[in-house]
Amino acid sequence: MATRTIDELKSAAEIWRSALEGEFPAWRWGMAETRNFIGGGVAPMKDLPSYAVYLQPEEHGAEEIARALRMSEPPVISRIEEDKIFFELRTLKSEDQVEIARVLKKVLHA
Repeated sequence: MATRTIDELKSAAEIWRSALEGEFPAWRWGMAETRNFIGGGVAPMKDLPSYAVYLQPEEHGAEEIARALRMSEPPVISRIEEDKIFFELRTLKSEDQVEIARVLKKVLHA
């Protein structure tokens, strides 16, 4: 995962965001360039550029949706910034994206 290029990650983010917009048209989706830290933050000087897809809830708060995602089966771990729920592409395989979309369908009641 650490060897994926920024172009690969951007392309994956564009494809997944488009798929999520098609599957969940009532929700606001976006993507952003991000930074990932190697080793979960234990090596703060070793960061990698990445991309994330985010959900920007309008009616329900990001905390409420993120909590429901964590409590789902399987749990989905995300990050919240500026009331947006981020899903990092560097750490997701395509099959993970399918599973997250399945869980989102339950959580968002789509």
